[in-house]
Amino acid sequence: MRDIMLILHFIGLALGVGNGFAHLFLGLGTTKMSEEEATAFSLKTFAINKMGYIGLFLLVISGEYLMTPYWDTLMSNHVLLTKLVLVIVLILMIVMMNGLAKTAIKEGGGPYLKKIQNMGKITLPLGVIIVVLAVLSFH
Repeated sequence: MRDIMLILHFIGLALGVGNGFAHLFLGLGTTKMSEEEATAFSLKTFAINKMGYIGLFLLVISGEYLMTPYWDTLMSNHVLLTKLVLVIVLILMIVMMNGLAKTAIKEGGGPYLKKIQNMGKITLPLGVIIVVLAVLSFH
């Protein structure tokens, strides 16, 4: 069962962090577009947010199982504790970004796109930091 959960965890990681990388590179593609084209394109790319939600779901479900032997020692493993706190922060930020994305789609863009971009500048490195902390805590 552990191997299955580890596989699901890695798939969730690819989907979750991959979502951030996808938005980064898609955003770079908008730099050569007019403002109207960039807005329309950005609004269409929000469809990949579902991929991020699926990834987060797989990460949380499999992560809870994989953490089973570590719950008792969590408070003494500061790297793992930091990783889990950052995962919660990341989940909250992604939920907020997806809420802003829904509003941006309804409003046709506006200031919501800039807020999402600014939050994305935090969530992508945050996801990478979480991966590094995971490796360090389970090494």
